[in-house]
Amino acid sequence: MMYLSKSEIVYQHIRDGIESGRYRPGDRFSAQEIARELGVSRTPVNEAMKKLSEYGLIRILPNVGYEVISLGFRDIREIMEIECLLERQAISWMQLPPAPERLAELRSLARGILEAGERQDRREYNRLTNLFHQRFIELTDSRVLSEIYQKS
Repeated sequence: MMYLSKSEIVYQHIRDGIESGRYRPGDRFSAQEIARELGVSRTPVNEAMKKLSEYGLIRILPNVGYEVISLGFRDIREIMEIECLLERQAISWMQLPPAPERLAELRSLARGILEAGERQDRREYNRLTNLFHQRFIELTDSRVLSEIYQKS
């Protein structure tokens, strides 16, 4: 069993709440509210919120708390375009060209991600994005990408 720090538990709780719709775009909350709800101090809450902010899921409101960010289809498309640029570069570093069926699977997942974004289905968008990244890392067989993905 993998040990999770208190900040990782808070991070997963809030991220899951955003994905499930329990926390909706525009919802605001304080570190104190989350700390009380989860029975932790504000320090792990603040650490988790910093990470969620870096991933663009929440906005830190100084002297107020936190707000869930609303990602529109345009935002999702921009994020995907940046990811595609980075992933193309990673593929170019591969020793052997990827098998056509693996590339077809990635293209299919990418289409599904776009469709979930258009439907504003955050849960499906996140599920497909995670699956895409897992398949992409398997394809590149990159230890560095694998470590980065496991930390996020």
